[in-house]
Amino acid sequence: MNVLIVHAHPEPQSFTAALRDQAVETFRAQGHQAQVSDLYAMGWNPVASAEDFTQRENPEYLVYALEQRQGVKRGAIAEDIQQELDKLLWADLLVLNFPIFWFSAPAMLKGW
Repeated sequence: MNVLIVHAHPEPQSFTAALRDQAVETFRAQGHQAQVSDLYAMGWNPVASAEDFTQRENPEYLVYALEQRQGVKRGAIAEDIQQELDKLLWADLLVLNFPIFWFSAPAMLKGW
């Protein structure tokens, strides 16, 4: 099984990071493939914007959902986003690893 762990915590020595490391070790020990997207370490940009597209269907007015749909079809998504989409397509299992900040997931994860 291919496992993608999306990790969203700003502190590399946190308990959440220890959980990530243990999950990777456990999945691999069981014979699974595991890879991690560490959003803070990657410097992931969680803000949706026109820069997310290398070409736009409508360069005059940004309708993000429509541009996403067309961008994926045409291969006109920013490279960092395409890499994450490729990981999702590879994965059989998605694990979201994050702390609760103000009763919710971190903004970094929401933007992913």
